[in-house]
Amino acid sequence: GQVIEVKNMGNQLESSKRKLELAQKIAKLGNMEWDVIKNRIIYSESFFNLLEIPVENRFFFEDEMFFKMIHVDDRKHIRKNFDKIINNDFKNISFKSRFVQFDGKIKTLSFKGDIIQADNDKPIKIIFTVQDITEYIENVQVKNSIPSDNE
Repeated sequence: GQVIEVKNMGNQLESSKRKLELAQKIAKLGNMEWDVIKNRIIYSESFFNLLEIPVENRFFFEDEMFFKMIHVDDRKHIRKNFDKIINNDFKNISFKSRFVQFDGKIKTLSFKGDIIQADNDKPIKIIFTVQDITEYIENVQVKNSIPSDNE
């Protein structure tokens, strides 16, 4: 009886995992976890899928590669945000940036973070959701470029 119950729980867990992956794909969501103490970022498969990072580049994907993918005009802004987090000088963690994919396409990503703090209120980990908002940004730009009836 216990073996069957464990097997059923495993099947339910796998089903839930597939549903989460599908929901993330539909919503164009990924996630990453920044260990502030070790200064190391762990990227989810959904993050890699979001930026269309080739499978052969995922295993050796390092933080420096992440920062190199940030559009050159956005790098200073992103570094400033990460420095603020390290120095405990933040109100909320929400920013957007353009990323240049391996194929040269540019995507705009929105980052929202939740902070896990130590007893001394210093950040130790930050969990980020990352959403591809490229299509939204493009639609807003098109809408703003179309003259209204009043013009």
